[in-house]
Amino acid sequence: MSNLLTITIRIPVRVLVLLLVSFIQAQAQNPIPNSGFEAWSGGLPDGWVAAGTIPGTGPITQSDDSHTGSFAARGEPIAFGDGVLPPFLAAGDLANPGFAVSQRHASLTAFLKYFPLNRDSLSIEVFMNIGFNTIGSGQMSFQDTISSYSQFSIPITYMTSGVPDRAIINVVVRSVGNDLPAVGTFFLLDDWEFDAMTTSVETDPIRVPEKFSLAQNFPNPFNPETLISFDLRQQTSTRLEVYNVLGQRIRVLVDSPLAAGNHQVRWNGTDDFGQVVSSGVYVYRLTTANRSESRKMLLLQ
Repeated sequence: MSNLLTITIRIPVRVLVLLLVSFIQAQAQNPIPNSGFEAWSGGLPDGWVAAGTIPGTGPITQSDDSHTGSFAARGEPIAFGDGVLPPFLAAGDLANPGFAVSQRHASLTAFLKYFPLNRDSLSIEVFMNIGFNTIGSGQMSFQDTISSYSQFSIPITYMTSGVPDRAIINVVVRSVGNDLPAVGTFFLLDDWEFDAMTTSVETDPIRVPEKFSLAQNFPNPFNPETLISFDLRQQTSTRLEVYNVLGQRIRVLVDSPLAAGNHQVRWNGTDDFGQVVSSGVYVYRLTTANRSESRKMLLLQ
């Protein structure tokens, strides 16, 4: 005769449904991969691209100085040859940037420590896309020291109606000018979350950027593709070109009128004839009817 005692626990269906709904809502609320940077492989955070990073040494490294849990992501410029390799961090992977979403999230939050030198600026951008089309975005920059973990919230402004299916988060340290950031600047990031959802599906007013701006390409260094983002205050003739360090034009990426707003263009490391170019430093130049700006990028084939 068996001495085993079987105990049956009955959970009301209503409770199970509530638990399931809560789980689904939690997943929808925070679809950001490895949002607390607890999972690392080979010295790099799972679910994130740390372009140009030398695993375990920088510019992106695992830190036990965390807001919650065991780890956070630390980013700091490092000396690289005769220059500096800035930290770049983005959710997703090189082949498929970003991650899937299914809601019109209203804002993006995380916890941050930041210790800049020479007024270096930490820039965090979020793009909400349907396919390759951006329907919403938000951006925040930090230049002052944040010595203890502080939560920030980036509002996401939607330019059109519709529900995004992909989100892109980019983190980069830039100098105030076009120079490279200083070795010694560093940040700590932890606990990403989308903290709310918009309740309306009506078309929002079109957000006109406050100024003309050309962002640092991401990822950088890159292989084989990189994304170049820029803002236009008004519709204007626009030309985006890539040059080598000798000043020779390599590729024309855009040569047409563009509407006001945020624009993103990919470069796959080829010239105007479709030939793959060699590794090295290249300059991309954005020219409009009344403005021109350039930045450097590094291709590693």
